[in-house]
Amino acid sequence: MNPALEQFLKGSAIEEHKRPAQPSNVEEAIEGVIKYIETQLPNVIDVDFTPICFDLTEDESRLILGGQHGNIAIFDLVNKKVVKDIELCSCPITSVIFCLKDSIVLVLNENKHICILDFPSFNLVYNFPLPSQKLVIKPGFMRDMIFISTYTNTVVTYDLKKLEEDHEERVDLVRKEIICEGIVTCLDVCDDGSLFAFGFEEGYIGLYHGETESQLQKTEKFESRVDIIVFGQMRKLIAAGFSDTTVIVWSIDTDFTVKNIIKNHTGEIKGLAFVKDNRYLITGGEDTKIIVHDMKVDRLPYQLELFDYKILCFQTSADHKKLFYTQMMNKLMIWDVPFLSKNAKYGKHEGKVTKVMFIPKSFELLSIGEDGYAIIWDYRNDTAQESIRIDSALTTGIVSSTSNYAFLCSSKPSLLRWSLITYKYYDYDLNSIVRSIRFSSDENFLALGDELYRIIIYDAVIMERKYIIKGHTDLVTEIYFIKNDTEILSASRDHSLVEWDLNTSDKITNFLGHTAPVTCMIVTPDESWVVTGSEDNTIIIWSIDNILMYVLRQEGITLSLYLSKNKNYLLSLEENILNCWQIDNLSRIFQKNMSGASSMALSEDEKTIAISEGSSIFVEENPLESFNIRVVGKNYGSSHKFMNYILEISRDGLKAPHLDIYNHWLFTPYCMGIAHILAYSNRYDTLFPVLLEHDNKAPFCSTIKGETPLSISVEMDHKSCIEICLKYIKIEFKNKNKRAYVPIGACLTKLNTLDISSIPKIYDTLYQRCSSHHLPNFCLHGTELPTLYYSEDYLIKTNNLISLENISTHGLSIVFKHTICPMDLNIGSAGSIDFLESLVECPYPEIFRTKLLQEILIQKWQRVKWAIYIQGMLYIFYLVQLSFYCIFFRDLPIYLVILFFVHVLLFLYEVVQLSTDFYDYWLDVWNIMDQLRGLSFTLFCFLEWSGDSNQNILLIVIIFSWARGISYFRMFDGTRYMVRLLSEVIKDMKVFFVILGYSTLAFTFIFYIRNQTLTFSEFLTVSYRLDLGDFDADYTDSFDWVIFFLATVINPLIMLNLLISIMGDTYGKVQETNDIANYQELTGMIIEIEKLMFWKKGSTQQYYMQQCDFLRGNEQERDKVNERIKVMKSQLLAIEDTMKNFRQKVNDSKVKELYEIIKTLTKEKEDMEKIIIQNQEMTEKSRLAIEEIYKRLQVRNTIITE
Repeated sequence: MNPALEQFLKGSAIEEHKRPAQPSNVEEAIEGVIKYIETQLPNVIDVDFTPICFDLTEDESRLILGGQHGNIAIFDLVNKKVVKDIELCSCPITSVIFCLKDSIVLVLNENKHICILDFPSFNLVYNFPLPSQKLVIKPGFMRDMIFISTYTNTVVTYDLKKLEEDHEERVDLVRKEIICEGIVTCLDVCDDGSLFAFGFEEGYIGLYHGETESQLQKTEKFESRVDIIVFGQMRKLIAAGFSDTTVIVWSIDTDFTVKNIIKNHTGEIKGLAFVKDNRYLITGGEDTKIIVHDMKVDRLPYQLELFDYKILCFQTSADHKKLFYTQMMNKLMIWDVPFLSKNAKYGKHEGKVTKVMFIPKSFELLSIGEDGYAIIWDYRNDTAQESIRIDSALTTGIVSSTSNYAFLCSSKPSLLRWSLITYKYYDYDLNSIVRSIRFSSDENFLALGDELYRIIIYDAVIMERKYIIKGHTDLVTEIYFIKNDTEILSASRDHSLVEWDLNTSDKITNFLGHTAPVTCMIVTPDESWVVTGSEDNTIIIWSIDNILMYVLRQEGITLSLYLSKNKNYLLSLEENILNCWQIDNLSRIFQKNMSGASSMALSEDEKTIAISEGSSIFVEENPLESFNIRVVGKNYGSSHKFMNYILEISRDGLKAPHLDIYNHWLFTPYCMGIAHILAYSNRYDTLFPVLLEHDNKAPFCSTIKGETPLSISVEMDHKSCIEICLKYIKIEFKNKNKRAYVPIGACLTKLNTLDISSIPKIYDTLYQRCSSHHLPNFCLHGTELPTLYYSEDYLIKTNNLISLENISTHGLSIVFKHTICPMDLNIGSAGSIDFLESLVECPYPEIFRTKLLQEILIQKWQRVKWAIYIQGMLYIFYLVQLSFYCIFFRDLPIYLVILFFVHVLLFLYEVVQLSTDFYDYWLDVWNIMDQLRGLSFTLFCFLEWSGDSNQNILLIVIIFSWARGISYFRMFDGTRYMVRLLSEVIKDMKVFFVILGYSTLAFTFIFYIRNQTLTFSEFLTVSYRLDLGDFDADYTDSFDWVIFFLATVINPLIMLNLLISIMGDTYGKVQETNDIANYQELTGMIIEIEKLMFWKKGSTQQYYMQQCDFLRGNEQERDKVNERIKVMKSQLLAIEDTMKNFRQKVNDSKVKELYEIIKTLTKEKEDMEKIIIQNQEMTEKSRLAIEEIYKRLQVRNTIITE
C-alpha cells in the first residue's frame, strides 16, 4: 500500500516517526536500535552541583541554575559547561527567573529573600525580603513584571520596567496587589498574557483577566489543596496538581470542562508541562516518576524512569517540543519528547467486555459486554460509531466475512442478528443459551454450542436447524468447520477435542492431551494446525490429523489465542499477561502485563491488536508488525534504564553492571533483545547469566532477518558466546522443547568451519530417534527399508516413508529418525554446496563418523553417482583409446580424430565446471591436471595434423592423462581411501624433500670442488643416483672415502629410511581414519557434481531429513540398556528423596540433639583414651626406670658382699 494512502487511512491520530528501513544484517539493526534509543532518552548533562531550579534564556543557549548551597551558575548549553558560578547566599535557591529580555535575573532563596541581579555580571540591582509561608513567582507575558503568590489571599505584582532605565540611586519597584477570595497557593500566566490562573488552598482554581485582573471563571471545589498549575499552549487547556497527588486537566471553555483526571503519582506533584501542541501533558513528582499523558486519546500513560530521584523542576522549550528538567542529582536533563505509539483506551462499556472482534474490510471494531452493550468503534480515529443495548449480558458473537451482519449471543436462550449496514437487529428464540458460535467457510451454516453440551447446526440464512451433535460431557468452548465443511472440530471443558462427521453426527476421533478444561482453540486457514489452550496452563499445537506436535507451558490459564498468518508467532492471552511465542524454536519473544484481560483480537492485516481488560478495551499497534521501533516487555524494571544500559555497553571499553530486569525487554519489529546485543559485543561473561542463570531469561528468538544469538556469535566467531548458546539450546531441548535446535540450521555451515570441539557431538545430537505416539512400531515382512525423505516440516508423516499397506501391529520392528534442525539438503543448491565444502574444511574430521553425515552423504551419492560413473567410464574409454593409439594406431589419422572427439567431450565438461565455479575450480589439483592434459593433447593433435610430430608432447599427454586417471579410483569404495592416502603421503613428504634436496645439493658441491672433471649438473646427477644406492666406488684417497661414507650413510640409509618411516606413519594414520578419508573423498565428488547443477543454485529451502529403518540388534540392546538406566535413575532419585526426607526428619526432631550429645561424648571418649595412653606410656617408662635402679642396686650389693 502507498505510504501516504496508508497514513491517510490510519487517520490523523497517528503522529509518529517513519518506519525505519529494514536492516540487511545485525550490525545495521543495532545501529537502528541505537538511533532509536537516542530519540527516546533525554540528553543527560553533568553539572557540579544539584540544580534545585533553573530558567532558560530566550535563545535557549544558556541556563541559569540555582543550587542547594546558595549558589547560582550560568550554564552554556552549546559547550555544555558552567561558565560562571557564584555563591549568593548560605541557603538553597528555590527559584530563578530571567526578566527584561534576559538582562536581569530574579533569584528567590529559601529565606524568602528576593535578589535582582544583572546578567551576566551578577551585580546586585535590587533586593528585598518578602516574608511568607510559601512564595511562588511567575514572570509576566513580556517578562517585564512578576507575579508572586504569598500563600495569602493576596497576589503581589512588581513592574520591572524601571530597572531598564539608568538611575544613579536605587529606585523602588511599582508594587500592586490582587485581592482574592481565598488563599492563593500557586499561579501561572498564559503564553499571550491575556489570562492568569490562581490555585487556591480551598481546592479550586480561578481564571483572571490579564488586564482588568478580575475573576472570569472558577472550577468546582475539590477536597485537596492546589499545589501547582500550568497553562497549555494557546490557552486551550489548563492543568493543576493537587496535594493528594491528583492532576486534573480542564478545557478552557465556557463550562471549564474537566478533560482528564490523572491519578498515577504517589508523591507530591513537582512539575507540569504541555508539549507537542497540547498533545501531551507531562507530570513529574517526588515519587521519581515522569509520566506522559495523551490529551487527545485516552490511553495508557507513558512513563519515563531513568533515574530514581525525586523531580525538582520542569520547563519546556519555546516551541514546547523539549522538556528541561532536574532531579535530586548533579544532572540536567533535556528531553526531546517523542510521539507515542498507537495506544487507545475505549471505556464506554459499563460492565466486563466479553469479546472484541474486528470487522473485516473496514477500520471498525465490535465489542460486546456483560452490560448488554454492543459497540462499533472506529479504531482509526478512536471514536464510538454505533451501539445497541439489550437487557441481558452479551457473551459471545461472530461477524460475517462480508461485514454485513453479526450474530450475537447473550445470557438468554436467543440469538441476535445485527445488521452492520442498517444497524437494526433481529432476535431469534432458541431453547438453550449459546456458549460458542462459528460460521462455515461459505457462511451457509452456523454452528452453536449450547449449555446442554450440544452442537447445533443451523442454516445461517433462514435459521433452520439442520444437525444436532451430542457427545461432549461439558460446555463446548470452540467450534470450527473443517475439510470443506464436511466435518466439525469442537473443543470442550470436558478436556477433549473431538472431530465429528457433519452428515452422520458421528465421532471420528478424539484429540487427547489436555488434563483440564479446554478454554480456546484456533484452526489455521490452511487447516494444517490446531492450537488449543486450557486451564492446565498449557498450549498444545496439533496437526489436523490428530498428532500432538508441540506443548507450550505458561504461568496461567489461556483465555485467547492468535496464530499469525505466516505461522511465525503465536499470541496467547492470560488474565494478567500477554505472551508472544516464536513458532520457529518455540521460544518466548516477549511478555506484556495485563490487568483482568478476557478477550483478544487482531485486525485483518495483523497490524492492530485489541484486548479487553475489565470494562475497557485497549487498542494498539501490533509490535511485531509496527511501523516504528518500540521496546516491549513486562512491567519489571524500566525500559529506559534498559535502553540506557544498551547505550553504555555499545561504547567501547565501558563495563556497565548488568541487572536481570534488562533481560525481558525486546526491540520490535526487529525482535532483538539483550542476548543478541551481548552476543554481537562478545560479552560472554554477561551472556552466561542472561541465558543460563537468571530466572528472568532473555528471549532467544530470531530477528526479522532470522538472526539468533547463536548465529550472531557464529558469524562474529565469538567462541565463548557460541558455547554458551549451545549450552542454552541443550538445556532447552532437555526441558522438552522439541524445536530447541532449530536455530542451529541457520548457521550450521559456518559453525562447521570454526574451532568448536563439540561439533561432532552436535551432529550426534541433531539426528534423533522419534518416539511420537502416532508412528507405527511394526511393518510387514518384505517391506523395502530403509527409506529417506526430505521434509519441509518437523513432523514426520508416516506415508512419506512407508506405505500404509506395509504397516502392521506385529512383524518386523521399525524405527523412525529425523534431524531436529532444518539443513541445506537440496542437492545442487548454493546452501548444499557451501555445507559440503564446510564439512571438508572442518578442523574436526571426526564429524564424518557421525551417523547423520554418513546418511546425508550416502543419500547424495546415490543421487549423483551416475554422473561420476559416466564421467569415469568416458575417461577410461579415453585412456584405452590413447593406449591403443600409442601401441597400434599411430599411423591411422582417423583414430586420432576419434580420440580427439572424446577429448572434446571431456573438455566440454571442464568448460561447464569453469563456467559454474570459476575461482574455486583452480583450487582443485585434479582440475589443474585436467587442464594440463587437455592443453598438451590439443597441442599434440595440432602438431600431428600439421605434420610436425613431437614424441615428447605425446609423452607429456600420457603422463598427465594417467596421473588424472588416479582420481577416478574415488568412485569405488575399496580404493577411495587410497587416493586420500596418496595425497596425505605427498603432503607429509614436503618437508622431507626439502631436507633431502638440501643434503643432495651439499654433496654435489663437495664432489664438484673435490674433482672438477665433470660439470656441476653431472655431479648433481651422480649425487642423486648416490641417494638411490647407485654408485661407483673408484676412490683411492682416504678423504674421498670419508666423503663417500658420509654420502652413502646420510642419504641412502638415514634419509630414505626416514622417508619410509614417514610413509608408514602416514599410512597408519590414514588406515586408522580410512572411514573418514572415504567420506571426505565422497564429499569431494558430490561437490563436483552439485556445482554443475546451476539451475538449482537459487533454491534456499531447508529440509528436515527423515528416515525409516528396521530396528537393528544393537539398537534393541541399546533400548534395553536405556530402559535399565532409566529404571536405575528413577530408583536413585527415589533413594535421594528418601535420604532428603530422613535428613529433614532428623533436623526437625530431637534426634538431632541426641546426635549432638553422642558426638560430644564420642569426642570426650577420644580425649580420655588419649590421656589413658599417655598415662600408660608414663607408667611403662617408670617401670623401666625402677627395673634399671633395681639392677644397679643388685650389682652394688654383690660388690659389697665380696
